[in-house]
Amino acid sequence: MSQNPVKKKLIQPAIIGLLFLLSVTGLFELSMDKSGLDKLADSNDRYLTLASQRALTTFGVLTGLKIGLAVIEGSEIGVGVNLQVGDAVQAAYDYVDIAWRTVLYSTVILAGIKYLLLAADYIDQWFLQAALFLLFVSSLLNLLKNKKKKAVLIINHCAQISILIAVVLFLILPFSIAGGRLLSNHITKPSVSKAENDIADFKANAFPQKVPGTQSGLWGKVNSIKDQIVKISEFVGTKSQQLSVWLMKIIAGYIFDCLIFPFLLFIFLFWLVKIAGYYIFGLQNAQTIKSELAGLIQKAYPDSKK
Repeated sequence: MSQNPVKKKLIQPAIIGLLFLLSVTGLFELSMDKSGLDKLADSNDRYLTLASQRALTTFGVLTGLKIGLAVIEGSEIGVGVNLQVGDAVQAAYDYVDIAWRTVLYSTVILAGIKYLLLAADYIDQWFLQAALFLLFVSSLLNLLKNKKKKAVLIINHCAQISILIAVVLFLILPFSIAGGRLLSNHITKPSVSKAENDIADFKANAFPQKVPGTQSGLWGKVNSIKDQIVKISEFVGTKSQQLSVWLMKIIAGYIFDCLIFPFLLFIFLFWLVKIAGYYIFGLQNAQTIKSELAGLIQKAYPDSKK
């Protein structure tokens, strides 16, 4: 037995209207959280918090190392010695400065991503509700016999844009951060963590808090400072190659963790959603255009038969 055509046409607006009511009352978001998105958000928040704390710790170590190397680089210890100290420390200071800037920018990026996720969690419902409302209006307009096709087309395009933004805020952004976390844990974190520990040990050995064998008296302390500067410069010179390797690992690791991994995953997921949207909405638009062209041809040539 065939369905009533009027009832069949009312199914689509009824379903969309029900989804809109669920979204307005918050039940839709609650069901999305129950599906696991709340756990995903919590894991992303923990990851960003721990990553920010680790970056701040590394930033503090690099800051102390940078200040110490800057003091030694600007010290003058007699004729000939100053040139040796400057040559030994200058390259190390340049590497430390680049790593210091990288970690600083990475800390800012991590904080910005955390704020972005909080903003997305706040406004994602707005775009979802706007998309469902526009689709509901469009489905009601399609029921009218004398509907304005241009208005329906504009509303559908606005709804598609709202749906795309909602999908980005609901799914693409959180999953890109989660994917970046997984890649970081398996690829960059082991080598970066080891490099950070090595840098911390290097700083502790190069600039100890208590210097043994300090002489008494003013001139004795001055001579002790000169001796310590020479020892530090020699220590930096012997460890310069290892220091550069550690700093390079830190620089590359933070760039991949904070920029490359999440950005590439975001682009990839966005591309997948775009392809899916093309097959969902694009084919529907193609059928609409085809029917409109058929209607125009029928009006222009009423006697023609296909």
